[in-house]
This record gives sequence, structure tokens and C-alpha cells, in this order.
Amino acid sequence: MLQKKRKPNTGTKNSIKRKLQISIAALSTIITLLFGTVNSIIVYRDARNNMHLRIQENTNAYNHSVENSILIYKTKIQAISKDNRIRITSSASQQLKNDLDQLAQENGFDSIVVCTPQGITSDGTDVSDREYFQKSTGGETYISSPLLSKTTGKMIMILSAPIKGDGSKGIVFARLSCDSFSKMITDISLGKSGYGFIVDKTGTVVAHKNQDNVNQQYNYIEAANTDSSISEAAKMVKNMTAGKSDIEEIHYKSNALTVGYAPIPNTDGWSMGVAAKTSELMQGFYISIVIMIIFIVAFLIIALISAMRIASPIVNPIIKMVERLELLSQGDLHTEVPEYVSDDEIGTLSTSLKYTVSSLRSIINDATTILDGVEKGDCTRTIESEYKADFIQLKTSINGIITNLNTIFGNFRNSINQISSGADQISSGAQLLASGTTEQAATVEELNASISNVAHHSEENVDTVSTVNEYVKQTGIELAKGNSYIQNLNQAMTEIGEASKQITNITKVIEDIAFQTNILALNAAIEAARAGEAGKGFAVVADEVRNLAVKVSEAAGETSSLLAHSSSLVENGETLSKETVEILKGLADKADFLGESMEKIRSASAEQVDAIQQVNTGLTQVSSVVQTNAATAEESSASSEELAAQAQAMKDEISWIQLMDENVSEKKQISDPADVIAEVTDLPGSPVKTEKY
Repeated sequence: MLQKKRKPNTGTKNSIKRKLQISIAALSTIITLLFGTVNSIIVYRDARNNMHLRIQENTNAYNHSVENSILIYKTKIQAISKDNRIRITSSASQQLKNDLDQLAQENGFDSIVVCTPQGITSDGTDVSDREYFQKSTGGETYISSPLLSKTTGKMIMILSAPIKGDGSKGIVFARLSCDSFSKMITDISLGKSGYGFIVDKTGTVVAHKNQDNVNQQYNYIEAANTDSSISEAAKMVKNMTAGKSDIEEIHYKSNALTVGYAPIPNTDGWSMGVAAKTSELMQGFYISIVIMIIFIVAFLIIALISAMRIASPIVNPIIKMVERLELLSQGDLHTEVPEYVSDDEIGTLSTSLKYTVSSLRSIINDATTILDGVEKGDCTRTIESEYKADFIQLKTSINGIITNLNTIFGNFRNSINQISSGADQISSGAQLLASGTTEQAATVEELNASISNVAHHSEENVDTVSTVNEYVKQTGIELAKGNSYIQNLNQAMTEIGEASKQITNITKVIEDIAFQTNILALNAAIEAARAGEAGKGFAVVADEVRNLAVKVSEAAGETSSLLAHSSSLVENGETLSKETVEILKGLADKADFLGESMEKIRSASAEQVDAIQQVNTGLTQVSSVVQTNAATAEESSASSEELAAQAQAMKDEISWIQLMDENVSEKKQISDPADVIAEVTDLPGSPVKTEKY
């Protein structure tokens, strides 16, 4: 069955061109992504480090600025505390008020107030519960967090110091607007979103770009209890209140912030923080990432185009040759082989493929020419072309086939000639054989009739002998029965003799009893006589017993005489019965011998009958075989004539075949007709077998 032509597999996703292009593109992509990833990591680290450095620098700078401002304010309040115009009186005077206002104006404070050791200010306010009062009373110069003034009702900051001018123990404090420190940090410039803030030791905002946070005393830690969006900011403020310095990235109200913070020295737990949006600080990094992605995409596009341009000149010739090889695998030897002239492996592959297809085409053409000639009866052609490597075996095999065909057909022609000659001789012999077998059949029929007559007489003799044998067997059986009866009689006589002997013994016993009874009777008579009159009756009984004993003894004697006579008669009968048994036994043995002889005669006669029947059967078979041979001989004569005609037809059938050498066959010529018959028959002398060609 012809296979369906398969389409070349060159456009599938598994083609070498696609694999090469994908490999180049994948390699370029991996290298580009690796380079971009490493570069992104480096740029990110640099950008992050620069961001932290900027925040750290700004934090430290503004921290020092605020610290210096606080030192200045503290220096001013300390200088005011030593001014001679500061004095504590039991009541406020106009002169003290004017002096304090003048000092406040000179030093940039909103107002200056003195306070007694009991916490009563010069304007009549009790501040004994204020922290700044307690700190300064202890001798410390203190700056407070924003607080609500009891006097003015405004948010202010207090700078306080102990009064040392007149040796009193009171304090002086100056009121400062709560936005004073906020103004100090408004100049913080860290991008558009950057700002600074200050918190005290409790987390309350001291300074902020949004003054409302200061005015409202906003506390991050407390606000986180109700607003989870500032939880990260609250944790950071806790670190600030703990006096830590660090830079953290937090999420504050959906904004990602980077915050740097550090404690402010010479304050009561204040901490300075500088914050900015992370996205703004990392803007340069994001721009570099976008630029790098653009370059990566451009590089990948260039790599793909280059992969296509590099792969096509390499793979296209291979694809064409693969297509040609697939056509070759389907038996196509006529399509032209694509030719590529180059010094590399592709050129070698093209040349090798072209040579292979050309060689296969030449080999197939040679084989086709030879086989076409064989089809037309021309067995004179052979392959003369030079083949290489494994194709030499193909050439040798085809040429060997041609040589073998020449040998076979040459021998076949010689055999046909010999068969034709032998068929004529077989026909003559078959006619002679048919004549002889006809005469043999007549003779065998006569012999068969004679044997049948002898077999009939033998069967009659067997029947007669069988009848006599039956009579002899019956006589032997009757003698055996008589012998058995005589033996039983003999046994009975012996038993009677034994019984007579036993009766004789009993008789003797009776005589002994009678004798003893007589003696007892005598003794009884003697004893009765001795007894006198009293023993008379006993004497009569004893006399009767003695008489009875005498009679018994006489009867026993007579019985013994009769038994003796009977015993002698029984002995004579036993002797006669034994002699009769011997005579009958002899007759039985002779009858058995006569029966065995008659059986042997009967068996021999039966065997003669069987032998005659076998001879008769054999003659019948011989007669049948002879008749069959006669018929077979006639058929053989006809078959030999047909064989001769078939041999001539076969000779005519192959006469058109051309051989390289008509005398190529060196087969032995057979001249003896018997040898010819032996070649074309299975068994010598059997009917000739014919075959149809």
C-alpha cells in the first residue's frame, strides 16, 4: 500500500530556525535583564544612600540651627535673670512692669514676668504647678513645650531661669510665641514635599510647618490610638522621644515618607525630624529606571532583528536541504537538490546530499534496468557501474541473482529435455506392464477359487471337532461328578467306622457300670444280711439291682458283637470305595487328556481356517493390486503422453528467455530410462507422478 505523501516539517515551532532565533533572543533577554537588574540594584542603592545622606545632612543642619537658637534664647533669659532691674517685690510696681517690657522688647520676647518662690507672678498669676517653675526653682534654665497661657489664654512657649541678680530665690520667665520655632524650620528645603518638625519628650508637636498642629498640641502617640494610618509614625515618634537617631521609611496617611530624626541637645527630651516623600527623593532613580527600560526594549528589538538576520543565512539552506531529505525519504529521486557553494559545513552538507541523491538515482536506475530486462526475459544484463561502500553488496546481490537465474533456467531446459525423453520410454514400459498385469489377474482369480474350496472343507472339519470336543468335555464332567459322589460315600463310611468305634467304647463303659453295679448289689446284700430283719427290704432291692446289672451286661455284650460285625463291614465298604475312587480318577484323567487333544485338534483346524482366510484375503488384495496396476499402467501410459506434451509446452514457454551462456549448466546427462523414472517418481516401480505446470 502506498503511503500518503507527508508534507515537509519546516514551518513548525520546532524548526531549527525558530530554535536559533529563540535562543539568541533568550540569551539577549537574559543578558539584558541581568544587566538591567544589577544596574537597577546599584542605582537603587546609590539613590537610597543619597536620599538618606541628604536627609541626615538636613536633619543635622537644622538640628544644630534649632540648638543654637535655643542656646541663644537661654543665654538671653539667663542674662535677663542677672539684670539689676529684675527684683522680686510683694506687689507689682509700674517701674518693674516698664523694666520688664523694655527687656522683652530688647530681647525679642513677647513679655517677661518675674515670679516669687511661692509661684505668684508679677502680674498676679499662680504658676506653681507649671513644670518650668519647678525646673527653674531647682536652678535650671528651662524652655517649655507649647502651652496655653493662664494670663493671655494663647499658646505660648516659656523660657525660665532662676533670678540671681539680687540674691533672691525667685525666677524670671519670658513668654515666646509658639510659632517661633516653626518659623525657624520653615526654611527647610528638601524637595517640594520636604519639611521639618520638632516633638518634645511626650511626643507633642513643638514645631511644624502646619502651625495648627502646634496650636492644637498634636501628639502622634496619642493620635495613633484612634487612627491606624499613623501607627508607623507613632512608632517612629516613640523612638524620637527615647533620644534615638535614625532614618526610617514609613507610611503616613497613605503617603510613603522617609524621615530622619535626632535629639536636640540642651533640651528636655526634644527631638528634631526632617521628612520628605520617598517618591520625590527617589525621582532620579525612577527616571533612570524608565530610561534603562527604554534602552532594554530597544536593545531587545535590535537583538531580535539581529537574530533573524543571523539565523536566516545559516538556517535557510539547512531548511531547504531538510525539505529535500524529506522528499528523498518519500522516494523522490528526481527533484533537484539545492546547491550552496561555501567552505563551511553547510557547503559540505549540500555537496554530500547532492552526491547521495545522484548515487541513489544511478543505483535505482541500474536496478530498474536489470529488473525490466528480467521481466522481458533478458537475463544477459549485469551492473557494470562502480559502487562504493555498502552499495557494493547491492551490486553483488543483483549480479548474483542474474547469474543464478541463468543457471536455474539452463538447468530447467536440460531437465525438460530429459523429462520429454524419459516420458516416451515410460509410456512404452507402461504398455508392457499393463499387458503382464492382465495375465496375472486371470491366474490370481483361479488360485483364489481353489483356496476358497479348501477353506470351506477346513471350516467343516473345525465344526466336527468342536462337536466331539463338547461330548468329551461333558463325559469328563459326569466322571468328575461320580468321583465326587464316591468320595462323599467314602467319607461317610469312614465316619460310620469312627462312630462304631465310639459306640464300642460306650458299650465297654456300660459293661463297666454293670460290673460295678453288680458289685454294689452284692455289697448291699451282704450289708442287708448283716442288718437282719431290718434289712430284708433292702436285700430285695439289691437283688433286683444285681439282676438288672446282669441283663445290662448281657445286652452290652450283644451290642458289642453287632458293632464289631458292623465295623468289619464298614471297613470292607471303605476299601471298595477307595478302589472305586482310584478307577474313576483314572477315567477322569483320560477324559481330560482326550479333551485336551481334541482342543488342540480344534485349535489347529481353526488356525488352518484363519490361515486359509488370510491367504484368500491376500490373494484378493493381490488380485485388486494387479487390477489396480493394470489400470494404473494404462493411466501411466496416458499420463506419460501428457507429460511429454507438458514438457514440450514448458520448453516452448521458456524458449523466449535469453541467457548469457546456453551451456552454463553442467548438469549430468541421464541416459538410463530407469534413472529418468527415478528422478521424476517417488518410489521405483510405482506409478509415474505427473505435475501440472
